[in-house]
Formats: sequence, structure tokens, C-alpha cells
Amino acid sequence: MTDTGIAVPASVPAVTSAGLLVRAVCAALAAAALTAAVGAVAAWAGVPMAAGSVGAADRADVTAASFLMGTAICTFWGTVLAFALRRWARRPRRAFVRVTVGLAVLSLAAPVLANAEPATKVVLALAHVVAALVIIPLVASGLPGERRP
Repeated sequence: MTDTGIAVPASVPAVTSAGLLVRAVCAALAAAALTAAVGAVAAWAGVPMAAGSVGAADRADVTAASFLMGTAICTFWGTVLAFALRRWARRPRRAFVRVTVGLAVLSLAAPVLANAEPATKVVLALAHVVAALVIIPLVASGLPGERRP
């Protein structure tokens, strides 16, 4: 367990660059599938899956492709961050978890401030949390606890 509260097994050795990339891709695929499922279940339950940007008058449908694309983009940038921290941070795993948990919390502003029905906002926020719970621990487990000099 890290000091940020996210479980990352201490016994997992750091992986190679290719291994870290494979973990990130697997995390992206799993998170994309789960967030799309959250959206599909919500739509099936009658939640109006349409949202607009902050201050926008119009709303667009939130589809499975929306969940997939959002997850892919965020995982891409998270992977870039993981590689950068792996190279330059003294404690890459801890730095990655701290930064990404903070970014995940900040990302909740988008659904909260979106032009959408309250139930839609809850579903979108839940999708952010689900993605973070899948991606952050899996990618973090591929980073070393401490960088060798």
C-alpha cells in the first residue's frame, strides 16, 4: 500500500520499457471496456446520455466511442507521464500515484461543470473514477519504487 492509499504491491519489480507500455495498453483496454459498460448500463437504465461543454447551450450524445476515446487519450498522457517520471523522478511509483490521483480528482470538474442532467453528471464522474481505479494501480505497478543512480 502506498502512502496515497492505492494498493501497489511492493514485491512487483519494475518492468522494462516495453513491459510498462504493455501494462499501459492493457490498462487502457480494461478501463475503456469498463467505462463503456458504465455508460451502456446507464443508458439502458434511462439516464439521458447527452452532455455539453461548460457554458454550452447544446448537448451532444455521449456514446461508447466517447468513453473509449476519453480513456485512450488520458491513458496516453498518463503513460507519457509514467515514462518521464521513470526517467527523472527519484521515486517514480510514488510520484506517479500522487500526480495521477490529483489529476483524477481534478478531472471530476469536467462532469460536474458540464451542461448535462444531474444523473448524467453522476455517470460521467463514475466513469472517471472507474478509469482511474483501473489505470493508476496497473501502470504504477510497473514503475520502480526508487530510481537507481
